[in-house]
Amino acid sequence: MTILEFILRRLMKEIGICNRLQHSRKASLLSQKLNNNIISLGVKTWEEVGEIDQLDETYQELQSLFNSQEKIRSSLQIKLQTYESLKSETEHIEDKASQRIKSIHEAQGQLSKEILTIKKDIKDSEIICNDIRKKFTDSTAHYSEEKTELLKSKYTKERQRLANLNLSEKRAQSLIKKTENELHSFLDSTRLKNSEIMNKVSKSSKDIAAYEAKLDALEGSKKKAFRKIGSFIFEKFQSDDPHIISLMKKLKLRPSEAVRLTRVIKHHSILAS
Repeated sequence: MTILEFILRRLMKEIGICNRLQHSRKASLLSQKLNNNIISLGVKTWEEVGEIDQLDETYQELQSLFNSQEKIRSSLQIKLQTYESLKSETEHIEDKASQRIKSIHEAQGQLSKEILTIKKDIKDSEIICNDIRKKFTDSTAHYSEEKTELLKSKYTKERQRLANLNLSEKRAQSLIKKTENELHSFLDSTRLKNSEIMNKVSKSSKDIAAYEAKLDALEGSKKKAFRKIGSFIFEKFQSDDPHIISLMKKLKLRPSEAVRLTRVIKHHSILAS
């Protein structure tokens, strides 16, 4: 808004033609822009204001803030590395657990198939034993002594085979029980390890959040210090202070934009009142 435009709008305001709300919003937006410009001015100039008495304390404060920020960033980097390492360890545990559980389930499945086969063989063997026993115990049957001894021998061998099959079934059942116990033990151990790791992950995450909060707080303090320096430099643009003059030449600062914004904000504020 030029000075001429301001004069015209003020005359229109006096006769009741004025959008005060629009001027109020415009003043607010421009004030924010001016504030950002002042902060940017502080960012550009802070390293050069150590010799200005009025800004020496703020200059020292900023140096301290930057040092603190660097230390916290270093600590945060270590925490982030720890966090990533813990996450990798968690993934490794989960992957190892998945493979182990799959292996145990496959072993149990194979044992279950073997037991089914053994049970069938046991049933078949029992039938054979009963058939043989009926033959040589049948009173109506007349076998030679040699035939009878042959049946008895065959029966004895089949009974031995049946006993071995029963023993094989017991061993297979025992192995299934063993794998079940092994699975439960492994799951308990894995849960404990995972719980310990997750506790560490949780603590690491909280530490990271705390460090990030500290960095945010330091950034806020830096912003205030930059604003203080920027405001001082802005107010002294027209002064004959040799430090300010030297600073403006060295950094090639141009006050025209900030001066223009200040004037326009004042005009909009008057029109909004």
